[in-house]
Amino acid sequence: MKRYSKWLATIIAIVLLLMPLKSFAATTVSFFDGQMTIVDSAGNGKSNGETGYTVQTAASRFSETINTITISNMGEKDATVSFSYTASNYNTFTIADVEVSASANYSTTVAAGQSFQIKLTAKGTMLNAKTATLNLTEITYTQLAPSSEIAFEFNSLLGTVTAGGESIGSGD
Repeated sequence: MKRYSKWLATIIAIVLLLMPLKSFAATTVSFFDGQMTIVDSAGNGKSNGETGYTVQTAASRFSETINTITISNMGEKDATVSFSYTASNYNTFTIADVEVSASANYSTTVAAGQSFQIKLTAKGTMLNAKTATLNLTEITYTQLAPSSEIAFEFNSLLGTVTAGGESIGSGD
């Protein structure tokens, strides 16, 4: 019986060593006076100055870990969010549910109060743990102006132009 106890304890110790340690505390970083936030599910994201952000995803041997990074527009107006990115050592990498290349520029319009997600996956092998890294640089946040529609009309018989119902003169 004693021999089986030691054997079972050894198996449990090996399984615990191979299991990934997960952090359940997400990290939130605010940019542009709180108008935009970045939250990562692994809890290790950090700001690199005013326009940069780095996050990692670690997977132990025989495991796969996904870090979900959520970028939110906290402003009261729709905004364009743009950045350059470089991802390395990853298994899969998506932005807004689309698999993307390891390095490029990205830009999207985000409605007020809405967000989009980046998913970075690391997958350990039998021999090695793996850490995937994502660097966002040159992050910009530009609120969009409300759109305006003006109707222009030209009356060829009278030779007049109106804009939005108002007559436009020649400037004389």
